[in-house]
Amino acid sequence: GARAMASRSRLGVVVCDPLVRWGTTGDMGAKELLDAIDHAERASTGKHRALWERLACRAQALLPDLTAPELCRALFGFHRARYRDEGLCA
Repeated sequence: GARAMASRSRLGVVVCDPLVRWGTTGDMGAKELLDAIDHAERASTGKHRALWERLACRAQALLPDLTAPELCRALFGFHRARYRDEGLCA
C-alpha cells in the first residue's frame, strides 16, 4: 500500500518519501494540511505540480473549516512555493 511505498530501508534506516506522504491528503485535517504545506514548501517541492494540486484540492475541501489565519497561512505557503490556484482564490 501507500505505507510500503512511503518508506524504504536504507542501511537499516527507514526513509520516508515526503512526496508520497504529503500526497496522501484525503485524511488530512486543517492542522495536518497546513503542516504539509509548510514542510513541502521548505523542501523546495515547487516543481512537483501534482503535489501542490492535491494540497490545493484538500485546502478547497477544508475551506469552510479554516479560520482566517489558517487560510492566510495556506495561501502564503502556496505563494512561497510559487503555486497559484485560481479556484482556491476565487
